[in-house]
Amino acid sequence: MPLSPREIPFQQQRLEAMQESFDQFARGEDLSELFAMLIEPAELRDRSRDALRMYRFAAELRFRSIVAPPVLFSEESLAFDICQREHTTILDHLRTALEMAYDRARRTESFDPWRLAILRDAGEALRHLDQQTVELEQSRSAFARRTVEEHLSGIGRANQSDRFRETGGACLLVLSRYVRNPEAVRPVPRIPAERHLVTGQRAAMAKTYGEAFCDEIANIVLCAAHRELYDPHRRIGDQIALRATMVQWQGRPETRRGHAYVSFGLPYHPGSVAVDGWTAEPTVTSTLNHSVEQSHAFRFKDLAPADGRDYEREARDSYLNHAWLAAHPKPDLPRAASVAETAVLASPAVRDVYQVRHAYHDRRDDPRAGRALTIEALLTPGRDQLRGEPVVPPPPTATAAGGSPVPGFLDVPVPLPPTPKDTNQGLAQVLAYLDRRVRPAAPAEATLSPPDDFALSADVLARLRRHTSAPRPAPRR
Repeated sequence: MPLSPREIPFQQQRLEAMQESFDQFARGEDLSELFAMLIEPAELRDRSRDALRMYRFAAELRFRSIVAPPVLFSEESLAFDICQREHTTILDHLRTALEMAYDRARRTESFDPWRLAILRDAGEALRHLDQQTVELEQSRSAFARRTVEEHLSGIGRANQSDRFRETGGACLLVLSRYVRNPEAVRPVPRIPAERHLVTGQRAAMAKTYGEAFCDEIANIVLCAAHRELYDPHRRIGDQIALRATMVQWQGRPETRRGHAYVSFGLPYHPGSVAVDGWTAEPTVTSTLNHSVEQSHAFRFKDLAPADGRDYEREARDSYLNHAWLAAHPKPDLPRAASVAETAVLASPAVRDVYQVRHAYHDRRDDPRAGRALTIEALLTPGRDQLRGEPVVPPPPTATAAGGSPVPGFLDVPVPLPPTPKDTNQGLAQVLAYLDRRVRPAAPAEATLSPPDDFALSADVLARLRRHTSAPRPAPRR
């Protein structure tokens, strides 16, 4: 049975303790030596040691990526992406290796007792870690699905092609003229502790007028998470990340496109979930399985523990302009559509309309499931799905230096590296990278200082520092 939202933060602390226990074994050299000594045949022995190498690499990158993201599409970043997708496979190899090695060691006469204890304890630590990870992911997923059902029902995704076609484009007018109208809100205190009141304003306005882009959807989910993923007795909250993925073609600002979604738990870690309610089929999935490639290469907009406050209610009560809201009721979209369709279809704003069905990575290549959210999807709007004549893209813009024109955004091809679809091929690429890899020097202390709008609890930041500095000592014997 899933945990209640208030129980999740404490269980996350337990998970981190279990993770630390197993990582003590994984970082030392004893397991690698024991696998070499006890596992046969050679092919299985090599696979076990390779799985251990990949586990170490992924564990290091998970923590380092939070404050020092790798370079987009670099060899290191691509290898990490594969490890994330194949996390279950890597753990299966490790679990099998530990069971085989322990079974043979136990049957070997006069085997060193402390080495036998290492295999036994490492296997137990991995088993408990697995169980706790599954429980947390299921609990966060249950809360996320309930949040989506309760808070996002009746809200149109204004820049999804289905909604755009249904309203003849009037949904975009509602969002720009009502939901995002600066006259509809009152100024909030400009202090870091109150920054989420703006989040509450955007959530409240989207609910009032029933239209949203990904930003408003993420704001609604974020407000619900701050309110419920908090333990008032222990005064601890689950980590919530507002992800702001920004992509562009070869650094050209005119091709820039962004997307926002929310994750619960430490990002990139097993047990954490991504909540992407903007997609036509709202997505709740493991952060390891969210379908935006290279998400770890982008900076966070905000990462902080839930604090128990109801920012949406506070904003609605004190920071909305209720006189303005009373004078501007929600318009009747079907009537607005008959008037606005032609003008909106000819607007450059149609470039920001997409056809994205879901954000699960494992369904992205199934045409029956519809288009998945990928960087390519963000760079290629779904205008072919819109009603009416095809929209002519805006004319090419000149370069900043006044040189030859840059190709129009809609005509730019997207050069994405191929994603390995075969598990063995993908893991082989990771191993080839690890064979060439030289461990970088530990980041300087300043490197681990988060930006101003990026908050981490002291215990989590301390753990980040430990995992991104010198290797920890081997387990005590």
